[in-house]
Amino acid sequence: MITSKPPRAPRSQKHHPLHLFCLFTLLTLSSLCVWSTAGLADNNPSLFLRHVISILLGISVFFAISRYPIHRLQRWIVPIYILMTLLLIGVLLIGPEVAGSRRWFYFGPVSFQPSEFTKVVLILTLSTHLASLHRPQIKDFGLLALHLLLPCALVFKQPDLGTTLMIAVIFLGMLTVSPLSTPVLLTLITPVISLALFFGAPVVWQVYLTLLFVLVLARILYRRWHRTHTLQQITFESSLVLLNWGVVWLTELAWSLLKGYQKQRILSFIAAQPDELNAGYQVMQSKIAVGSGGWFGQGFFQGSQTQLGFVPEQHTDFIFSALGEEGGFFMSSLIVLLFSALIARTLWIAYRSEKLSELYLCTGVGTMLLAHVAVNIGMNLDLLPVTGVPLPLFSYGGSSMLIHMASLGLVESVYLHQQLGRSLPVSPVERTS
Repeated sequence: MITSKPPRAPRSQKHHPLHLFCLFTLLTLSSLCVWSTAGLADNNPSLFLRHVISILLGISVFFAISRYPIHRLQRWIVPIYILMTLLLIGVLLIGPEVAGSRRWFYFGPVSFQPSEFTKVVLILTLSTHLASLHRPQIKDFGLLALHLLLPCALVFKQPDLGTTLMIAVIFLGMLTVSPLSTPVLLTLITPVISLALFFGAPVVWQVYLTLLFVLVLARILYRRWHRTHTLQQITFESSLVLLNWGVVWLTELAWSLLKGYQKQRILSFIAAQPDELNAGYQVMQSKIAVGSGGWFGQGFFQGSQTQLGFVPEQHTDFIFSALGEEGGFFMSSLIVLLFSALIARTLWIAYRSEKLSELYLCTGVGTMLLAHVAVNIGMNLDLLPVTGVPLPLFSYGGSSMLIHMASLGLVESVYLHQQLGRSLPVSPVERTS
């Protein structure tokens, strides 16, 4: 006799406890640091109150997005992209100018930064766009470039160099898990080699370019002889030679487009003895604060550099220095481990994704978190130039908090969808006699 068991009911979708632990621990420590830097040191409790409100809104956004099916959200990518573009254009036209830049909309006491919104929108739209490119043609590369370069140009115009670089890094991270990974790595590595040789050994640079040109020409002739050449391969390899040749002039062009304060930050970073009374002052005080923390710190709300206000605007981009001084090496290491766990889990979800769009989306979010953490901590320790990149889930700033919580909500939505896929009803058939 053949009997069938009733279908198994789907399991309830649950958030991973490790993810929630990392998230809420980071937000709790963030609140302590913002209270120490803004509430006590700057005697401005309203900033702390706004930060707490941003955290509460961010938590609501995280849970709301995580419960919304990701495939439904992807249907709205075109209207969302158009809205993002209109916001970037609008802030350039009607946004107030603050310190020489137009980056925010102000609605009374509330401000909104469209460039932060751009990061998560591009992760969402580019993931869908890349997933649709099975055998990309030359025109597809043009559309992909337009998809990315339009918002990058608008953000750079504000000017906001840090966010522009972050968008580029996020895009490159997404490309590394695509079929275009080999061309991407060649496009990234060879121009860096060319630039280093030009400034270090110009004669070797000329030999390098000659050998690269001969190699590409030989490959083209070989494919032509065996009738295996394609227009895409020839175009890419020729463009790679031109990029290696023109990267020096592109660097000079990019330098000429930078604002004065942006040049000063870079020069202050690479100088043997930076100007510690001007451009290098904030970084110098940040290093002193981190170094004075020792192993276990001076105690929350007790840091001398922090409480005496030696680090300007410490509650934003340099909040890690407050954590290093008051929490010491132990607490700083804990923060790095928490971020590492979040990033590793995001990439693990990407690895387990069954859809290409979900793979690209989770990779983009993981790349964004990794880039922000590395750049922010690096500039606090004077390992990287100051670029105005906040520490995600930690620095004061409502727009940054909401956007990072929203991006993690997207990843959590993918994770919950994976849980649902593993627990779909089944109808096993058992044979009994």
